[in-house]
Amino acid sequence: MPAAGEKAGNMKVRKKKREPRFCFQTRSDIDVLDDGYKWRKYGQKVVKNSLHPRSYYRCTHTNCRVKKKIERLSEDCRMVITTYEGRHTHTPCNDLDSTKHECFHSL
Repeated sequence: MPAAGEKAGNMKVRKKKREPRFCFQTRSDIDVLDDGYKWRKYGQKVVKNSLHPRSYYRCTHTNCRVKKKIERLSEDCRMVITTYEGRHTHTPCNDLDSTKHECFHSL
């Protein structure tokens, strides 16, 4: 099987473009911190050597493909690790103006 970027017969295999990622740690009793955007939970996974699961979220705004993962640090369960993948295509949602920004658009 050819590696990514090599030709496979007459077809060239395309390597998926990686979205920019960044993460940060926060000391908190709650998992989901308010960052100004609206999120829809689409999954949860058991994390090896941890009592706390990892949760997966997508931004609910139309045509915004940003995802985030939230998990607790296994060594210190008071620390929440939030990882964002991608860039928002819109401004943060304001609770008073949420319908204007289409933050509650169903996917």
